[in-house]
Amino acid sequence: MRPQRGDIIFSVRAYGAYFHYGIFIGNNSVIHYRSKDDGFFNALIIKTSYADFAKGCPVYVEPREVGANSNEQTAKNAEKYLGSGLKEYNLAINNCEHFVNLCRYNEKKSCQVRDVVFKLGQIALNYLPLFGPLPLPNAITNI
Repeated sequence: MRPQRGDIIFSVRAYGAYFHYGIFIGNNSVIHYRSKDDGFFNALIIKTSYADFAKGCPVYVEPREVGANSNEQTAKNAEKYLGSGLKEYNLAINNCEHFVNLCRYNEKKSCQVRDVVFKLGQIALNYLPLFGPLPLPNAITNI
């Protein structure tokens, strides 16, 4: 499927370990949250070519959900953030997926972050029995 102006696209990175998100704005251009050297610091909302966004990795179009802004509004929202840092990049609370969802749904959210937190919680629960029950504080045991 070829992306249309305002589509959220994502590139599969590190053999599927994570996805990098952007907004396709036409003319072979993508607006996304990234530093020019691919680092995590001083990241900005930038416009690059589709090829630079993809970096040789597969790219997919994310389906629109109910309640989403139109593709044109999504593209305009992305364009208005060009050059900004959206109050500084943060992998957990302010990343490329948060940016595209802000443009499309007017809400910062990241399913990748939610899924990682959920998986870490599952791992913790699996190992909890190895440590045995935790002692209750004295105030509770002396009742």
